[in-house]
Amino acid sequence: MTSGPAQSVMGDDGPPRPGEPVADQAAEEPGSRGEPTRPGDAPGSALALEEMSGRAAQQRIARLDTTPRAPSQARSLVTGALRSWSVPEATVSNVEIAVSELVSNAVEHGVGQIDLELDLAGARLLLRVRDGEASAPVRRTVDEQAVRGRGLLIVEALSTSWGHHADGDGKWVWAEFALPDEPPGEADPAE
Repeated sequence: MTSGPAQSVMGDDGPPRPGEPVADQAAEEPGSRGEPTRPGDAPGSALALEEMSGRAAQQRIARLDTTPRAPSQARSLVTGALRSWSVPEATVSNVEIAVSELVSNAVEHGVGQIDLELDLAGARLLLRVRDGEASAPVRRTVDEQAVRGRGLLIVEALSTSWGHHADGDGKWVWAEFALPDEPPGEADPAE
């Protein structure tokens, strides 16, 4: 579940990195662009976010071949990682759908291998998918009867924000997901 409609944040300053907010309203929160993001560097670092939320910072990186099996492989990788990190099941489902859509787009419209990154820092989960096609993804207006063309609309609906950034001869497309402040089972028993 999301707390509202996703914001698409696109620009020339690069894709978000762990510890970096992606939504404009977060620019003054810890971890804003320009602050150090290595663990222990600053209040907005992954280590500080981990201490504030009770979640350990985690990362998974994978490279997938551009085949029809890539979306299934990405779903398996992401689902396994998120469950091992004790991410709530509703978020696991949303990220699983989003990664399937982004990797399917990379297979259909991209070139070369597909890079997949999943970063968990505090109450923030960032999914990034890279392919070798530099052209920007296009969110389509689709006819009600169309059976295709809704991938980015789905990503937008499931995430708190999403966007893309050119990277050399390719691009990253990313989606961010908010998590509850406390991992499952960590709530204060007095509440």
